[in-house]
Amino acid sequence: MKRIIVICMALFTLSFAGFAQSDAKSKAILDKVSAKYRSLDAMKANFTFTLTNPKIKLNEVQKGTLITRAKANKYQVNLGGTQIVSDGKVVWTYLKSDNEVQISNVDLSSDAVNPAKIFTLYEKGYKSKYVGVKTIGGKQKEVIELFPLKAGAAITKLTLHVDAKTNTISNAIINEKTGNIYTYAVSGFEPNVKVSDAAFNFNTKSYPGIEVVDLR
Repeated sequence: MKRIIVICMALFTLSFAGFAQSDAKSKAILDKVSAKYRSLDAMKANFTFTLTNPKIKLNEVQKGTLITRAKANKYQVNLGGTQIVSDGKVVWTYLKSDNEVQISNVDLSSDAVNPAKIFTLYEKGYKSKYVGVKTIGGKQKEVIELFPLKAGAAITKLTLHVDAKTNTISNAIINEKTGNIYTYAVSGFEPNVKVSDAAFNFNTKSYPGIEVVDLR
């Protein structure tokens, strides 16, 4: 489950250090997407996460929600029976089935996956290519494919579906060398949602009998 969440968060997090060898149209679209998300104080997204692997007949589907205050590096992720919360300094991972919470420090390394910046993941370490327009759910989406610049990367391709009218990402598909395909489909997006700082803290007192595993 934790791996599923990590990959799910990795779907959208790039950082505009450069789209080396990217074509002009894909870069122009992604520039607008980045500007859109970076302008928001806080946001909420409802999503469906699907993991498939045709080779081993794997098909798993989870529905979840994400709330972020990216500028403060804060987020809350709910996926299945797992909740991940961060106040920008500490991360709490709560496993409902075990009534257990794991506490760790935020990973500040350059390779760390940060859900708070999930919608700008595509900005760093990839080259992009504009594919064209595709009708999805009766709406036209701009399709962009991204390929890692790093040789031997676990991710072989990342495909984004962008709503050109709102400059938001509606769908992302990530392909791994393992044959796993991760799909992240946004079913609802609320920009500048009103959310208190309490949403980005985990209060163990609210969970009687909880087991606390402090990994700091």
